[in-house]
Amino acid sequence: MSFNFSQKTAVSTKELFRQAEFDNILKCVHCGLCLDSCPTYRELDDEKDSPRGRLYIMRGLWEGELELEPSVIEPLSRCLDCRACESACPSGVPYGELLEKTRGIILENTPQSLKEKILRRVLFKGLFRSDKLLITASWILKIYSASGLPKLITKTIVGNFLPKSFVFQQHLLPECSGKSFKRKYADEILPPFLPPEIEVIDSQIQKKNLRVAMFSGCIMDVSETAVHESTLTLLRHIGCEVVVPGNQGCCGALHVHSGDRKTAQEFALKNLAAFEPRHLDAIITNAAGCGAQLQEYHHLFSETNPESETGGKSTENWISFENKIVDVLEFLSRFPELLE
Repeated sequence: MSFNFSQKTAVSTKELFRQAEFDNILKCVHCGLCLDSCPTYRELDDEKDSPRGRLYIMRGLWEGELELEPSVIEPLSRCLDCRACESACPSGVPYGELLEKTRGIILENTPQSLKEKILRRVLFKGLFRSDKLLITASWILKIYSASGLPKLITKTIVGNFLPKSFVFQQHLLPECSGKSFKRKYADEILPPFLPPEIEVIDSQIQKKNLRVAMFSGCIMDVSETAVHESTLTLLRHIGCEVVVPGNQGCCGALHVHSGDRKTAQEFALKNLAAFEPRHLDAIITNAAGCGAQLQEYHHLFSETNPESETGGKSTENWISFENKIVDVLEFLSRFPELLE
């Protein structure tokens, strides 16, 4: 993440942070128990690149003692937002929420380079918003992988003539399917079924006639269709009625992590509209990153926001939606008779 550090707004840094509800930053007692859990601190051995150091920086911005300048912001941009520090924190500091709000303020109030503007426009505001573009990109990657070029680049002398970062990225290419799971089952009500060879289990799922929905995501929807198909089959085999809303979209996690909270708000409202009217018992996810983001949508909206920014939705609407989000394995653990 790169920044041009000429601040775009006449509002003071302190006022920007005061508007963003940062009171939870006071929970940090600077005990340092988070340090060993932080990958950037372990790698760089610099206090500024630790959770404690970054909280010091964010508090300095919040209190008006620091300004948006390179030495202040660069440590914040190096954070992976993995939130391992939250598990280690005895005070319950919501580090991820604070960091993501800070990155939102930075994005809104510091000019971006031309390269970053193009990347954000093409990827965040283009690709992730369009099912057609995602499917097309999936087809291109599928053909590219099948061509043998990735192996040629990584296992032969060809890689020596290419940038190391490009060669490394060949190992990270997803195995794309070229098709969309969401489109295949869009808005169908898929009843439970038990194949003849499977013994019928007297489970609470069948007794309650549970209806669940599956969240398909964006990249997962076109790259991990086999995982989605297996999840769907499992849910139906244990007695769930399943629906895959066709108008759902990206969870917005990448947007939130990079500071683009406005686009993430659009995705949040879109997903709420897709799932809320369906009278569901649970919304099943099989991607941890998506599930974590879906469970924290209310952080994107302030109680002080006008209804035009929240789509007229209250905190209660968001909490009700978030309480239905559950990972498929956690969902199964609620019914121990299935594990016997």
